[in-house]
Amino acid sequence: MNFSDEIDLIVHEYRQDADHNQYPVDTKRRVFCDVLSVGRSEYYAAAQTDLRPEHVFRLYSADYNGEKEVEYQDMRYTVVRTYAPKNKDKVDLTCERKVGNEG
Repeated sequence: MNFSDEIDLIVHEYRQDADHNQYPVDTKRRVFCDVLSVGRSEYYAAAQTDLRPEHVFRLYSADYNGEKEVEYQDMRYTVVRTYAPKNKDKVDLTCERKVGNEG
């Protein structure tokens, strides 16, 4: 694992204009990661609950702050599961593609 890929972690926030109208703003933060395959058993277990995981992104735990959405290769993904492998300084994000919501 050499963390040779990059993903954007996305935080959804609301800001207020001069007329006090709120509008959504996405804040992206780029981090290094490894892209892993979704295991067969994990894929089929997720499919039983109508989830369709496509990628697992492994990144440093210090880089992850609970974001629920990521962007990878101009596609947006929802984080459906997080997992800390034996090495506790890393975290795996299992993600499925957001339909109709390209970056």
